[in-house]
Amino acid sequence: MTDLTLRRTEKNQVFIQIKEQSLNHGEFEWCEAEAPRGLYSDASLVSVLKHVPTGYFFGFYDTYVTMSPGGQRKTESLLAIGFVLKLEMLKEWLFRVRIEHRTLDLWATVAQEKALSSAVASTVVANPPFTPAEQKLIASKLDEITGFLVERQDFSEEQFETVNREIEYLKEASRRFGRKDWLTMLLGGLFSLILTLSVTPETAKGLMKLAGEAFQWLWIGMPMLGQ
Repeated sequence: MTDLTLRRTEKNQVFIQIKEQSLNHGEFEWCEAEAPRGLYSDASLVSVLKHVPTGYFFGFYDTYVTMSPGGQRKTESLLAIGFVLKLEMLKEWLFRVRIEHRTLDLWATVAQEKALSSAVASTVVANPPFTPAEQKLIASKLDEITGFLVERQDFSEEQFETVNREIEYLKEASRRFGRKDWLTMLLGGLFSLILTLSVTPETAKGLMKLAGEAFQWLWIGMPMLGQ
């Protein structure tokens, strides 16, 4: 079997590329893979770089590279003659890994804290208007959500205005829309803040959990507050 694994100097160049993408070297590991025998070559041993948190990988084969994620598909194999070209492809792969790794998984967030999303999808929640007392309670709970976000993340002035604008809109909407419609708007507003503010997965999970607890009275059958 032919040993085509990378030399130390080549791996050092990979190390530099990871640093330039502001990625954590500790999240990567090297392994070796066996490349099948080709028409004009014997079976060979090659180096594969793996990004452990995501499971993505980049394989340095003899005349091609195999990577996930690819530029067009989740997994791609592309012709690449020479290490210089492979290194250029690695740069593009590292950029995609960085984007994918730092992108919040909204589906996972909903699955982990699904009380609110389940209520929105439920056919049990009716759509009567809120009473003035309920509107006041909603405003108080929305202020708690604002406080949670401000405590968890340092916002720029523009971001803080975005939070206030969305929260004030939801307060005003509670005076015009019924329960079911307002819950749908609340869920959409929270996800809009999560995306716009680029909050961490931990903050997003905490936000959804807080909202589910703060507004569960809307779907657990609690009587409406008095006029």
